[in-house]
Amino acid sequence: QQAVDFVVVGDGILLSYNGTAAEVTIPDSVRMIAGYAFATNTVITAVTVPATVGTVDAFSFSGCKALQTVTLAEGVQSVGAYAFHWCTSLREISLPDSVQEIGNHAFAYCKSLKHVRLSTGMTRISNTAFSGCESLQCVEIPDSVTSMGKGTMEACIALTDVKLPSTLNTLPTSTFYGCTALETVSFPEAMNTIGSE
Repeated sequence: QQAVDFVVVGDGILLSYNGTAAEVTIPDSVRMIAGYAFATNTVITAVTVPATVGTVDAFSFSGCKALQTVTLAEGVQSVGAYAFHWCTSLREISLPDSVQEIGNHAFAYCKSLKHVRLSTGMTRISNTAFSGCESLQCVEIPDSVTSMGKGTMEACIALTDVKLPSTLNTLPTSTFYGCTALETVSFPEAMNTIGSE
């Protein structure tokens, strides 16, 4: 892709992508990927986000149904709500340790997503972050996570085993609701509250 393919305004805010390349590398001049910048794009299959980008905003890549690979560089700090919602071809995601938060529904209904590695910089997994990820088999949850939102992994029907972090003391409502293949959940000693469903 070429520089003209990216609409960048102000202090490095990427508003939209007008190119036709399937594999996209965000320019180093970008500091933030704005909401809906790539939303519902049906062409891109891979995206590389450089360390200069601090925020991937809400709905940035929502509905990019051909997107298979996302590479986030160390330096990205925030992934907004619904950022990769309905990216139905996305197969795995590894969040760099610079990521401090992911918003509600950030990866929900990524129906091909099998493996997730969460950042050791995260303290919370937001509501329904991985809801409806029906191929999800493995989630690496670091001990930095001290709280989880409601329905974090509901309807992940391929999930069989989960090890919860040692720092977690409350399991909210519907965390694993509809996880029909779930066989083993390893609870930490600190756990003292389990929500309904």
